Amino acid sequence: FHFESVTVTGATFNGYSALTIVDAESVDVTGNTYNMTGGTAITFQNTKNVTIHDEEITAAQTAFSITGSETENFQIYDNTFANLNYGITSTAPEVTIRNNEFSKISSYAIQQNSYYNLTVSGNTFEDCDIAVRIYSTDSFTVKDNVMSNNRIRSASGSSYGVYLSSAQYGTITGNTISQFDQAGLFYSSVNVITTTGNDI
Repeated sequence: FHFESVTVTGATFNGYSALTIVDAESVDVTGNTYNMTGGTAITFQNTKNVTIHDEEITAAQTAFSITGSETENFQIYDNTFANLNYGITSTAPEVTIRNNEFSKISSYAIQQNSYYNLTVSGNTFEDCDIAVRIYSTDSFTVKDNVMSNNRIRSASGSSYGVYLSSAQYGTITGNTISQFDQAGLFYSSVNVITTTGNDI
């Protein structure tokens, strides 16, 4: 890894696709302002020991994109995401997303594609298209989230709470899921999924 002890704070992000952080360890992102016209606010590639917290992202196409097989211990917590196309997109392992608020996300609030060890817990989702979309992923947990009033704002009517495709070895437990056009939980081509204690 090329960079250590990186802090991103007090910055104002304008325009399109503001910042990319590559091959860094011990990264802390907090206290920034986002006035994006589109694109992705921050892209992370092969980063370790990352914390993103106490951010309010209300202007961008995508808030955060996480990529890279060498990603480890990536923590996103206590943030507010609103009025975006996408919240968090991940093609990386070892990502934890907890205690965040997502509202008015026109596509998916969280999307995980491939890899393993995803945890989504204690978040609230309101007026999103798909709250959590997981595909081609092993070993994940979705627990204690509240997903409500998530009706898509178009005629297609394709809104879901948790959407799983080609995923395996997952646990979905303790979630409260209501008011989706299609389904609270949707599974396609999955293997060994444990679903307990959800209120749908």
